[in-house]
Amino acid sequence: MEVTIENFDQIMEEIQEIFKTKQFCRYSKYNISTIAISLLEETNENQIKLNSYLFYTFPSDETAKISINSVVYETDIDWNKWFCKGINYKNEDQLQKFRQKLFEEYDLNEQQQYQVLLNSCNNETNLKMQF
Repeated sequence: MEVTIENFDQIMEEIQEIFKTKQFCRYSKYNISTIAISLLEETNENQIKLNSYLFYTFPSDETAKISINSVVYETDIDWNKWFCKGINYKNEDQLQKFRQKLFEEYDLNEQQQYQVLLNSCNNETNLKMQF
């Protein structure tokens, strides 16, 4: 199953449910743009169900750099899906800087900062601010 920003929340709920009873989990990072996860779950004594997910990931830093080598080797990628529907991510350092900038820009008090952090999905596009 392909996972984009459009169905990310729904799929993550499904994956979390499967993880509770997982028998085996394996992941692979194919390239800069995709991550795959496969979960095996035992449905009964004689059957195992395979759940596979392909995540289109897109770096959410200010300047996403793509080398010419990536373009040459990844000819089968759906570039439109990656650019338009990719799941944005930040590393811990980028996330901390983003939050600090957000708090300073909106002059949030401590309680408001806490609320923003609670509602944040660690993703700039999914940040929900409630005041």
